[in-house]
Amino acid sequence: MAQAQVEFAGQQAPGRRVLVAEDSSITQDLLKLVLTQRGHQVDIANDGQEALHALRSSSYDVALLDFHLPKMDGLQVATQFLAERKGLSRPLFVAITGDVEGLLKHPENCEHFDEVVPKPLNIDVVCGIVENGTESSGTGDAEEPNVVEMVKATPAEPLPPARTAHTQREIIQRPATQRPATQRPATQRPATQTPATQTPLSPSREPQRTVSPVRSAIEDLGYTFLRWPDDFDPMQQSARSLLATPQPGEADAILLCEAVRMQDLSELLQSHDLHLLPIIDLTGERSAGTDVSGVTLSYGETGKIRDVIEAFHDRRACIHDDLLQSDSFGDKLLGRMFTSGKDLIARYDGADTSFIAYNTIVDAATVGLEATRLTEHGLLRPIFFDRLHECGQCGSARLNVREECPECHSANLSEEPYLHHFRCAYQGPESDFRSGDDLICPKCRRELSHFGRDYDKPGIMVSCATCGTSTSEPTVGFVCVDCTARSDGEAVRTRDIFSYALTEKAVGYLEAGESFLGFTQKSLRFADLPFDLVVALNEEARRFNQDQTSFALLNIAYVNEREIDIENGPRKFAQARDLFLENLRAALGPHSKVFRGRGYDYALMNQSSPDDVRRDLAGILRQANAHMRLDIGASITVFGPKDFG
Repeated sequence: MAQAQVEFAGQQAPGRRVLVAEDSSITQDLLKLVLTQRGHQVDIANDGQEALHALRSSSYDVALLDFHLPKMDGLQVATQFLAERKGLSRPLFVAITGDVEGLLKHPENCEHFDEVVPKPLNIDVVCGIVENGTESSGTGDAEEPNVVEMVKATPAEPLPPARTAHTQREIIQRPATQRPATQRPATQRPATQTPATQTPLSPSREPQRTVSPVRSAIEDLGYTFLRWPDDFDPMQQSARSLLATPQPGEADAILLCEAVRMQDLSELLQSHDLHLLPIIDLTGERSAGTDVSGVTLSYGETGKIRDVIEAFHDRRACIHDDLLQSDSFGDKLLGRMFTSGKDLIARYDGADTSFIAYNTIVDAATVGLEATRLTEHGLLRPIFFDRLHECGQCGSARLNVREECPECHSANLSEEPYLHHFRCAYQGPESDFRSGDDLICPKCRRELSHFGRDYDKPGIMVSCATCGTSTSEPTVGFVCVDCTARSDGEAVRTRDIFSYALTEKAVGYLEAGESFLGFTQKSLRFADLPFDLVVALNEEARRFNQDQTSFALLNIAYVNEREIDIENGPRKFAQARDLFLENLRAALGPHSKVFRGRGYDYALMNQSSPDDVRRDLAGILRQANAHMRLDIGASITVFGPKDFG
């Protein structure tokens, strides 16, 4: 029997017992449906007192606690329970909240929570925590929270900044739903508020720094900066330090104030949307891979920073939500190239084993592999840069090229002319002929007096001091300076290096989203779908599993969105899209619900066979397109229960 299930990242773990303390019936239904379907036992508590009673009376593996619960908030529940159970085993405590800032400012110790998941919930993240989290025991104090992956995997809303004991400025937080991607980021730091938000300093870091006049002038431009390392501390993996980091919606650029390792900066740009912010280097160490080198600017030239930030903002506003929300490194690379307005330019870099670096802060090997894949898909155009030789053992391109003895491969060679005696035709190195200041042929013992009449010098003889071999043609060899492996010149591996430019196809993809490339049927994830659709879809999946009541999910893409935006403006497209959805509701009838998404829209048809819907699809599209003045290029893909197995 086919089972309708919605796919999540990761493998399903053995069933666990979970307490969900949440006063929203929609969130309760969503979490219970999803977790129960994945084999977990779920109990529901509607307020804090019910949650505390449930924890006292039963043993749970995981407790999902809403922060703002009636009667007792989630933090008070966790705090009181831990105080009573000190030294005994306890569940994994997970805070679910839309008020992260309030949680972090709470007078109780918010680090009693092992994980913090912001709302709206990313269901993949919740399931991952439930199934991969470990039960704590012993002290009753929560272990240091580990929310790095949770923060990276939550694309829905930017996290609000938090005030810690080191906070010296305030960032105004506005709901992300009030700040569309096409608008200027709402947060603007007044020019008088220059100090950075401080995360806990490591012992080796000096708390007092002298701010250069150039940095001061840059900060006085009135933008909000994420400062390295003040706003990023990879050594502090706590909920406070990580959630205190402002997100791109509250920042205009990244300011490198101290030296940073390549791997740290590369990981930083893997975070949600940070790759679309300009990077200003005040250290001079990463200038080749960043957007502006602050060390080359004078005090009066800081207006160039404004030009770069504004250019980034304008181009970032053109990127489709599909790309803004994507976790794909390829999409991030394309987005970075587009917002920076620069091609991906290769250059020599002796500090890297690949001997190559690009004008970005990601290592050349990672960039090269992804750029090759994007080229195969027609999204990048390669521009030949150079051909390098590589070590066959470790892959390094840092090779010492040398002449070697053809017998023993030693480089201990010496050169001298070899002579040709015309009279007896003897040829040999000049040292064989030398007798004091005279040249005497070692074969016939005649003196060689006149060059060109008695003898000539047709070439150079190479002698090996190691084995004594003499040759007129030494071989070429390569020795890796990293692993010392040797390669013959004729057998050494080569690799062509390219710079890359965006193609027209890539620009269309960035501006129009996945619909520009054509929607490809694939497994759906809850994180890709509107919240209300997630609840309804899981209910349909439950019915199908119980009594085989079929359903059909329609995914609607708009192929002509970009063309309409260019020719008529986004408002006209939005109006045409609304009319299409209104017509679609009428065409599908009472057993359907239509859901508005970001780049896509959806329709869920209960009691419907997906095969029947596919047969009727042409008629459905014809009715939905009726009375449409603009052709929005609606394309519908139909999914059924078997597509979720």
